[in-house]
Amino acid sequence: MPGSPQSRIGGCPARVPRGTVVYELGADPCVGTGIEWTPEESRDALDGPVADVLDDVIGSQIVTEALGPLARAEFDTGRIEAVAATVPKPSYRLGEAIAEAYLSSWRDCTFPWPVSRDLRRPTASPAGPDLVGLKVETGGHYLVFGEVKTSRQDTYPPSVMRRQSGLPKQLEDLRADRALQRFLVRNLLFRCTGQVRDRFIAAVRRHTADPNDCRFFGVLVRDVLPDKRDLRNAVSHLGKDCPEKTRIEVLAIYLPPGHLDPVADDSTADGGTS
Repeated sequence: MPGSPQSRIGGCPARVPRGTVVYELGADPCVGTGIEWTPEESRDALDGPVADVLDDVIGSQIVTEALGPLARAEFDTGRIEAVAATVPKPSYRLGEAIAEAYLSSWRDCTFPWPVSRDLRRPTASPAGPDLVGLKVETGGHYLVFGEVKTSRQDTYPPSVMRRQSGLPKQLEDLRADRALQRFLVRNLLFRCTGQVRDRFIAAVRRHTADPNDCRFFGVLVRDVLPDKRDLRNAVSHLGKDCPEKTRIEVLAIYLPPGHLDPVADDSTADGGTS
């Protein structure tokens, strides 16, 4: 079942609203989908599951449990709580959290190790793809690689969707870079434990047998009126010369105008805000 709790272990603990499909483009191996949230749906998402992803609530729980023996040993509880507390997030992370929450909720994806846990400074820009995890389908388990862009530009498409340097180019390069894919898999193998590990190993086995047999997502997050021009060129370009077993979905998630106010227009972070 899409979005079932079993498919989201280690990811978003609750569903964001599904939203309304306002347009669909392309056909396998590359499709595009425009999703629109109402003001109520946007508030529910941002105040609930998206906030949980942004604050890495699951990670905070892990830290709190790890520090449990210190609390029982009568250490200063204030200092313990300070270590477990969430830290300020750079503005570009909002779009990434929306994408992660949506894919976890409605595309049967699991992201067992958020990229934010690898940062050495809370405001640093992470290197590499924005999302790495696995996806459950009828045919089994697949590795997932994803890139996210956030834009408040009132143009169609926004600059972050340019083929030369934007989301389509990042997905194209990621699809072709076998060495990077292997490196990302290796990093997750260090960290995947518990219930998700067996499924991740199954996805790795599939990818090892055929590196083309995996899934890619590109997610554009905007707070403007929906328009298929945002994704049309990207879907057309990425569908050409795509390996037979590879599947790519490019999504545009539209929030009501003004709902991305925390995101600065002039951000130059790797998260790709414009």
